[in-house]
Amino acid sequence: MKRYLLNPHLLVALIFISCLSVVNAQQELSAGFKKASTVANPQTLVFERSEGIGKGKHIVFIANDHEYRSEQTCPAMAKILAKRHGFKCTVLFGVDEDGHIKAGSAPVPGMEALKDADLLFFFTRFMNLPDDQADLLVDYFERGGPAVGIRTSTHCFNGQEGKWAKLNFNHEGEDYLGGLGEQIFGNTWHRERGQDHYGTNHATGALVTPVASAKDHPINSGVGPIHSWCGAYRSRPPADATPLVEVQVLDKLAPGGESVEEKPLVSAGWTRDFYVAPSGEKKDARVVYLSFGTSEDLHDEDARRKTQFRERLPLGGRHGRRNQTRSKC
Repeated sequence: MKRYLLNPHLLVALIFISCLSVVNAQQELSAGFKKASTVANPQTLVFERSEGIGKGKHIVFIANDHEYRSEQTCPAMAKILAKRHGFKCTVLFGVDEDGHIKAGSAPVPGMEALKDADLLFFFTRFMNLPDDQADLLVDYFERGGPAVGIRTSTHCFNGQEGKWAKLNFNHEGEDYLGGLGEQIFGNTWHRERGQDHYGTNHATGALVTPVASAKDHPINSGVGPIHSWCGAYRSRPPADATPLVEVQVLDKLAPGGESVEEKPLVSAGWTRDFYVAPSGEKKDARVVYLSFGTSEDLHDEDARRKTQFRERLPLGGRHGRRNQTRSKC
């Protein structure tokens, strides 16, 4: 059987829509596509197109991590989904007092976009937000909005004080154990209960493959081996989750490394159909979490060119269409 290489952030695109054809996120925006605008807020990007299977659906991306360049990945993914498939995509960033991107522990202006969001793409790490911004994020989860979490989003808050201190990754209270990461995505940064590094971060790469039991899952349809340019996490998926992919530590950072035998396969991502909102109320909502991801993973032209796929929507119908198409990258 022929195997295809797929980069991890394009795997995330599988979660959004069916019959996606992977394209080069850096190419010029074509006619009919509304270029990024910052009408509501000068620190916010909005991409949209008037036609496509995503028409009428709004995806909000929050890019606010210290380490994996979510501020590069999120606009690239937003361009793909808006230009090729018609979604309205709003990208929010952590910014400093001068309005420049400051990844991680920085305010995120424009969180009002979550009020009409159909899906949240969450790529964050160790945030602490002003209460009015945290309020808007909490409101999204209280209404049961679906979410895709990438890499460090399991430890998305740290140092949050006041009424939303329970969102912190190291919150040990039974009212919201493990904070937002554990209660929404199913893990937090915790060596015994959640996640920790597996291999040498930023020095060894990883090979991600579909779990055998989920090879026919719609999200995995057409997905072959994935090379990730960041070190693996050892994750412990919640008992209620459906495992999707697993990860093998390699002996070098670049593709082509050998498996590290003393580091056997561990979980690298899952999906679940509910989470616990900060109020403590269980919400029926689709969640997908992937424990890998860095902006370098979007550079592989061969991966974009060769991959064909189809999948299930987390923001609309239960199943994607079954035909596949191919386009240039």
